[in-house]
Amino acid sequence: MSLFSKLSKDSWMLVFLLILNLVPSLAGSIRLFNLLSGSELPLADQRFAEAPVPVILHILSAVFYGLLSIFQFSSNFRKNHITIHRRLGRFLLLCGLMAAATGIWMAFFYPKVPTDGPSLFYIRLFVGLWMLLCLLYAYREIRKLN
Repeated sequence: MSLFSKLSKDSWMLVFLLILNLVPSLAGSIRLFNLLSGSELPLADQRFAEAPVPVILHILSAVFYGLLSIFQFSSNFRKNHITIHRRLGRFLLLCGLMAAATGIWMAFFYPKVPTDGPSLFYIRLFVGLWMLLCLLYAYREIRKLN
């Protein structure tokens, strides 16, 4: 029997979510390292040097949100660690709200680079607002259950 045949449906989902989060997490970590180390920034990232706090908060909250939220989808984790699941959910709600809010802030206030077309602004705004609305809806639904 191979490893692939031993994985449950739940495990497959967690593996795919982890893979989905790897690229943005690695890219954000590299950007964060470059920003904090004071090394030469790529042209597209030089706009972050003057006001680094929003992008630092965005990267940290998005990485935590993306990687830790994977556990929220595990039915085994939820069944066996309900208290941790709920506490992690509260933390993730804050991380998600921070990622969305800082993403919207950056779309409005950081200077545009030549490669950013006008449609990218609207995509960023739509994604940020949609994420905020979904998280607020999730919070409301969770409060109904408690």
